[in-house]
Amino acid sequence: MRHMSQNIRNLSSLITDFQRSLRSTWTSAGSRPLLGLAISGGVDSMALASLCHRFGLASPHHPSFIGFIVDHKLRRGSTEEAHKVAECLRRLHISPRVLTLDWSDYGPIGSLPNLESIARRLRYQALGNACRKEGITSLLVAHHAYDQAETVMLRLLGNYRGNGLRGIKRSRPIPECEGMYGVHQSGEPRSWASLEMQGQDCISDMLIEDGGLNIERPLLAFTKSRLTAYCHEQGIDWFEDHTNADRTYTLRNTVRHLLGSSELPHALRKPRLHHLTDVVAARERRSEELAQSIYSESKISLDPRTGQASITLPETIGSSAIEDASAAAILARKFLRLCSPANDIKLQELDGLVRLLRKDDELSKGVTDRCQLAGVDILCVADESQRRHLKLQRSLPSKQERLRRQFILFKRQSDLAGSDWQLWDNRYWIWVGRQGDAPYTEIKTRFLEPEDLAMARANLDNGQRKLLNSALSAASGTCRYSLPAIVAIRTSQSGGNGNAVEQIVVLPTLGWSASGWQRWQAKAGNGSTSVATSNLWDVRYRHVEPQGAEQGEISSLPESQ
Repeated sequence: MRHMSQNIRNLSSLITDFQRSLRSTWTSAGSRPLLGLAISGGVDSMALASLCHRFGLASPHHPSFIGFIVDHKLRRGSTEEAHKVAECLRRLHISPRVLTLDWSDYGPIGSLPNLESIARRLRYQALGNACRKEGITSLLVAHHAYDQAETVMLRLLGNYRGNGLRGIKRSRPIPECEGMYGVHQSGEPRSWASLEMQGQDCISDMLIEDGGLNIERPLLAFTKSRLTAYCHEQGIDWFEDHTNADRTYTLRNTVRHLLGSSELPHALRKPRLHHLTDVVAARERRSEELAQSIYSESKISLDPRTGQASITLPETIGSSAIEDASAAAILARKFLRLCSPANDIKLQELDGLVRLLRKDDELSKGVTDRCQLAGVDILCVADESQRRHLKLQRSLPSKQERLRRQFILFKRQSDLAGSDWQLWDNRYWIWVGRQGDAPYTEIKTRFLEPEDLAMARANLDNGQRKLLNSALSAASGTCRYSLPAIVAIRTSQSGGNGNAVEQIVVLPTLGWSASGWQRWQAKAGNGSTSVATSNLWDVRYRHVEPQGAEQGEISSLPESQ
């Protein structure tokens, strides 16, 4: 009887703890009416499904759930098992979706040396696409405390140091989906004015992207043994993947086996790894809070036409250094993300900018110091109080970058009326559309070249040439050659050779377009349009981290200065 009473108390405690955890996750994500669940069929994910079902029943105002089951097609019987898991979800009144991974681009699966990383990328992309179709912005996954310990051990083996040992984050944008519109930090465009908190004027009409899908982990504080006990008590079925028991199948399997044994020294066992994670995470939170406070108090002007940023650090740190090196690195990354083309900016690679922010060296008044990091040119000037003023702009691309950063938006043989939104140079989302027959064989986006302007000016009349020069005045000097150009390709029959001729038709960030092209005038939240031509285009700036509800003053520079 005493044992049964203890089990009931443990069960009640787990349910209460989970509902508190999920309520916090749900409200911080905007209390949306629909949440996604990533369900593998294992004991941890089936516990997650059951606990979410209970949460949904607790109040009519709580969300509904869709469960996504990924069939990796890597082992015999995976499809049958996926549909059995789907049936289990139906019994919990959770609508299931089975997602089958497509390996056709990779040849024989057995010969892939990086099978695990490819499977991870395909899995997240399948989940991201499925959530976008369902209008889901939060996907719950069943990572628990033991997964946290495994991750920290793997990072120790990978020679991670410092903040790299913090473990798995409770919430983060979905990985492996950069450039997928509506999935990664995009899909909910807003005006620049929405970033401004102190009433600054904002004339630029280029929208800024926001939204996308976040991964949420409400079970990180729960041990697997606790979740297993819950499933036993509730009579919940789960499915064991036999490959998880093969300690040689992946490095994670090997680590999982070691952590489950008594072969490791006490310093590397789960309790000590959890403690290490807690210590590192607490230290990182303090550094993040300090960096965010300085970021929030800085005066930041970002010109979306050119991607240039001007930053003045707050007076409060004008005469003192940022003593926390980690906070300085986090702050440096926040600034760089305003205009960097880099997908992944590592803190340990930012020493040049960290040195300027921490004021390790004093600058003479009016003397410019400079460095280049993450594809960004950085100029720094100090005033008499050593207050730093920064100017950031995209570095001129190399020849290799110019080749890599061009992609096709549209081909004549396509039946599509418009392209997908595509992320160009990790800075601008670009789209083209048409309403009739296309006179071009192909339309692509690439970096603007000097020869493009010479050819364009030669083919324009005086009035059109003035409009082009006016648009270019916003991007003086060589910085204009770090901007995108939409290029139309025609087949020229001169000489009977059928040569392809490229012609710039749009400079999207500068607002210029050739005759026959028009900006798509739809606004965020407003479906009205004004279209008079057959060729359409639009551009939006990538997601920008807000400065904070109280101090934020990121502003878009006006159209004319």
